[in-house]
Amino acid sequence: MSELFYLICFLAALLLSGIYMFNWRKNYDVHLTLIFALVPIVNAGYLMLSEARTAEAAVNAYKIVYIGGCYLHLIIMLAVFSLCGIRLGKWLRTLFMIISSVVYLSVITIGKNDLFYRSYHFEQTGGVHTLVKEYGIMHSVFYMLVIGYFALSLGALIYAFIRKTQVSRKILLMLFLPAAVCVGCYLAGKWMTPPKEIVPAGYVFAQLSYLAIVYRISLYDVSETAMESIAGSNSTGFISFDLDRNYLGSDETAKEILPQLNDLTVDLPLSKSEDMDRLITPWLDSFDADPSDHEGNRHFYEKGDRIYLFDVQYLQGRKREVGYQLIITDDTLDRAYIKLINEYNSDLEKQVAEKTAHSRWPRRPHTSSVCTIISY
Repeated sequence: MSELFYLICFLAALLLSGIYMFNWRKNYDVHLTLIFALVPIVNAGYLMLSEARTAEAAVNAYKIVYIGGCYLHLIIMLAVFSLCGIRLGKWLRTLFMIISSVVYLSVITIGKNDLFYRSYHFEQTGGVHTLVKEYGIMHSVFYMLVIGYFALSLGALIYAFIRKTQVSRKILLMLFLPAAVCVGCYLAGKWMTPPKEIVPAGYVFAQLSYLAIVYRISLYDVSETAMESIAGSNSTGFISFDLDRNYLGSDETAKEILPQLNDLTVDLPLSKSEDMDRLITPWLDSFDADPSDHEGNRHFYEKGDRIYLFDVQYLQGRKREVGYQLIITDDTLDRAYIKLINEYNSDLEKQVAEKTAHSRWPRRPHTSSVCTIISY
């Protein structure tokens, strides 16, 4: 039964990684890609462990399994920091990688020294094959490493929840679950009698969570549109809401035009900001009334000596509308040109009216004249 469990976990990991690759986009966080690349490999190690019938085969399987403990938990932590918008310095990331590598180097020396396993032997009880181990000092370091990465991840999530209003609360929750489940599965398996390796199921759960995260990321990434190159030139701004009018995000250009956007919290309703609610809600109401009225869904906003055009459109998903998108462009020059034309036409009409008024001479009364012809 255990072999079937590990086989299912391995195949599920392969399937979920394939789904991720099929839906992959260039803006996805690199740590997520590494997670989906490593999980099938680690779960393959667990499958090899379940099929091992000698101590040597079991040790070789464990050397693959500990890739997950040493590196996968590190990458999960780095993904949490990245998606929380918390920047880790290059040297700090390098230090974490060195620590994980030192621990893993002790793993691959199993059988050559007593750093990770002091001793081990293979037992078979009730048809179940088990590698009985006496742990060395580096295994204690490994425990500290796994718990440390989880603690740092938890700290980053709490900090982001309190301080990072522009990070989705749904994504924060979805980031916490896989990290907690993976660590929980590792510890729970050690406390079982007899001990069981249930971590592969935790890794599969993590993959499911990260697939949900990348779907949400595609909603919040307001710059990934057909006009991405325009957005990159800072000439166009974007603001996005879902169909329930919850704020999804905006780019830097939009925030420069409307600094009040910084008061909005991702995933919370537009109505939470009185200023933004008063400005934008009527535009969305008008759009809902008639989405096909292109001119009616174009609105102007004056700020100082600038005039901005807000064009309300649907935020498009792959197959359907998933929200609203406001596209902002600087329309100052066009408005000035139209104003100039209007003023010119108005002045021209006045001049024509004045000239017409001056050219109307008073009419003389009409009199009939009689011509008398005198002949001599």
